[in-house]
Order: sequence, then structure tokens, then C-alpha cells
Amino acid sequence: MVKSMEHVLAFRPARLPVARRQIQEIHLETTSHRRTPPPSEVSALRERVTAAARAPDSDRELRRLAGTLIPRELRTVVRSIGTWEDLRGAISIVALTRPRKEYVTALWRAWQGYPTPREIVYLLAAMGQRFGMSDALDKRYAAEGAKWLEDRNPLDAIVGWTASRRIRSDELADLPASPFLADTPLVKNIFHRTLQIGSSWQLLQMSCEEVLEGWSEMSGEGLKEACANYLECVDPSLWDENREALEAIRDGYGLPGARGSRPDFWSRVVEKRRGDFREFFITRALAQAFRGDSARHQFWMELRREMLDITQGFAGDTEWSLIDFSGFSVLEFFKIGNAAYIYPEGDPILRLIRRQDEFTFPSEIKKILPGPVPGRSDNRIIHQRRWQSRARLTLQAWRERYS
Repeated sequence: MVKSMEHVLAFRPARLPVARRQIQEIHLETTSHRRTPPPSEVSALRERVTAAARAPDSDRELRRLAGTLIPRELRTVVRSIGTWEDLRGAISIVALTRPRKEYVTALWRAWQGYPTPREIVYLLAAMGQRFGMSDALDKRYAAEGAKWLEDRNPLDAIVGWTASRRIRSDELADLPASPFLADTPLVKNIFHRTLQIGSSWQLLQMSCEEVLEGWSEMSGEGLKEACANYLECVDPSLWDENREALEAIRDGYGLPGARGSRPDFWSRVVEKRRGDFREFFITRALAQAFRGDSARHQFWMELRREMLDITQGFAGDTEWSLIDFSGFSVLEFFKIGNAAYIYPEGDPILRLIRRQDEFTFPSEIKKILPGPVPGRSDNRIIHQRRWQSRARLTLQAWRERYS
């Protein structure tokens, strides 16, 4: 008891932060004392900031207001930068007028919940540069955190850091003394940014289901960037085991160069990879179309890099495939006795075939036309003995005329 009284009597509040800690050590009940104003006071404080922001000389009024606020009010203003959307610029002026080290922690937490507003990132970077990040982040991350905020796009810097440390984006919140809170918009944005600019290692650490879930949460330019990055980073040798992701890209943007494809997306992808992607689906379509007919399968496989698309349908019980090349298409039937027919792009019967995929009889979509070389042949490939060599010459003539 005597020692306790000596400790109390020896207390000298030379510095308020130190004094506060000492008071809390002696009187534990003070550790839960409310430091945030009640809602009514917060509402009144918001009105004061709003009035200053709307004044004719708003910058001067906001700086004047900053000088009148007590520390608790300053903390409240800065902590509200996430929720007071229309006052973020005003809050920045107040904070820069009365900079305080404790803002760093408040702003870091605000950024977790509101990772997009530039005002939060700018103010956090300014306060971090002035006071350091050690109050907000564990010493293991303080220096790294400062570097992230110095980058023009801090998310890019974090994604690069996770790549160098071999950290999955879903492991961020589980790091020892992690600077990231679980299930926050910031962590979600880091995941999305990883899809957009991440390395091969980072993308391959994700399951196909995780990739598809991330894409489903994105749209517009961000989704295009993520899909293009996936095609660039994931080697074609791994595409088959990630086929669902490739199918999602095809369903969204078509095959490169095919009818209805999205050139605004495919222009982001290098030509070699565009060809690989198209060949991936063409190869599978040929295997499906020519099952059981090895001769025709082998013949058309030799031309798969030239093909733009393959669609399939039925005429009665006869299956057919329409194989698109640049400038013309080949209608191939899969029943003995049916020739293949070549149609130039724009021909009425070709437009009919594209409009529907089922007909009653094969004769409905058969049309004999003059070949590209007058007097030499028509537009048919007849599958008679040694037909392949004649078919190659015929297709070369159509390429020279229509491609």
C-alpha cells in the first residue's frame, strides 16, 4: 500500500501521452474511457467542416477551423475521411494544417475500408512520409509500407511485394502481425489487382474457381486487363487443366479474328498468343466434328492455324460443321456421299447458315457456285480417292481470290 501511494505521489505528467499511459496503469478503469465524441457531437462537427468547405475562401476557412479543433475533434475528422465522401478534400486540408502522428494509424485503417479514394492514399502517404509508419504497422512492415505509399499506385507495389515474398493474396490477413485486416475492400482490391498484373506464379497459385470468382466481380477495362494478363502469364501447356477460365474468355470476347469477336480486347494480346488461343478451341472442335473420320480430321488439322472459327449444326440426321477462313467458309458434312461446299463471305446461303443451326435436309444448304478460277472447278470438295491433294489446290485458289 505504501509503495502504491509513493507511485501515485511520484506521478508527474510532463508529457500527456506518457501521462495517459501511466494513469491507465494505475487506474485500469480509465483504459475504456470514450475517446470518440458521441453521435450528436460528430454530427455538429460535420456541419462545421461542411460550412467551412462551402465558404467563398474555403481553404482559408478550413485552415482556420483546423486551428480551433481540439485533439479529439481532429481525430474524429480524420477518421471520418472514409464515410464523409463529399468532404474528403476538406478533411485533407484540415489534417495537413494540423498534422499529427496518430493520423497514420487512423488513415491506414480508413484505407482498409475505402481503398479507392485518392484523397485517403495521398493523405496517408503525406503523414507516413512525415511521421513514419511505425505507429500503424509492425516494425516488420513499416519500411515496406512507406515504399508502397511512395508508389504511384500503392496496390501495384503491394502486388509486387507479395510476388517477391511468395505470398498469396488470400494469405495477407494471416501474416504474423499482419498490416492487413481480413475481408476488407483493400484485400479484395489487392486480389483483383493481382489478377490484372500478377505474375505467372501468383496466378497459378489460384484455382480456376478462384480466378473465375475474381473475374465475376470485375467489369469493363479492369476485367479485360485481368483476362489478357491471364493469357500472357499462363503457358498454353497448362490451358487444358484450366479450360473453364479459357472458355470464359472465349464466351466473353470470342475467338480472335472470328465473327462477333471483340477486337478491343484482342488488341491487348500479342499475335502469337491470339493464335494459340484460337488453335486451342479449333483443335477441340475438329476432334468433336470428325470423330471416327481420321482422314478428314488429319486434313483439316493441317489448316487449323488458318481457321477463324468452327460452328456445328444438323440437317435432318446429317451433322455439319462450318469452318471459317479469312474471306470464305467451308461447309463440311459428316455423312458419306456429301461433298464439302465453299462459300465466299457475304453469300446469301452463308448468311442463312449463320442464322440457324438446324435444317430439315442437307439440300437446303447446298449451293453450287463457280470456283475462283473460271472454267477450272466449282465450289465443291468431293471426297473421292486422293481428294486431299485436289482440295489443297482448291483452297489455295480460294485464298488467293478472297483472303
